[in-house]
Amino acid sequence: MTIRPATPADLRAIHDLHLSNWRAAYRALLPDATLEGEAARYLAARWGGGALQRDSVFVACDGGALAGFVALLFAPEGHVYVDNLHVAPEARGRGLSRALMAMAARLAAARPVRLTVLDGNTQARAVYAGWGGSESPAYAAEFLGVRVQERQVDWPSGTALAQAVAERAP
Repeated sequence: MTIRPATPADLRAIHDLHLSNWRAAYRALLPDATLEGEAARYLAARWGGGALQRDSVFVACDGGALAGFVALLFAPEGHVYVDNLHVAPEARGRGLSRALMAMAARLAAARPVRLTVLDGNTQARAVYAGWGGSESPAYAAEFLGVRVQERQVDWPSGTALAQAVAERAP
């Protein structure tokens, strides 16, 4: 398994994995029409030409095929926002999400790390809690034009996150 910075050649595979994972994870949380229509339109724009100028994106490849990715935004407020963390279903259970999050933690260093997660995405929430993330109470938000409940997950620093990811094994 190799983790490297994403290139423009990776954007289509990133888009496809992202959309597929959203459709699987959010099927019970969002209307089918949203997952088939708005999600596809949003991600087509999200992973278009400017994606790599906006974000720091790292991909994990297994034998040349995309197995996962993490996208980071360095916020002007000083924290690092984990915008996306996705692993292909066939690559799960091998520590890939841990490796990608460890990469994010190294890049964040002393800066706080933050992400948001849909309240109903209990699988992801359990992973973040296992890595020592501190959850906010659920709050109302709009996601793809649908009212949802989200939670913010925070780590005090990339260093703290790196230590938690190394010590804990979800």
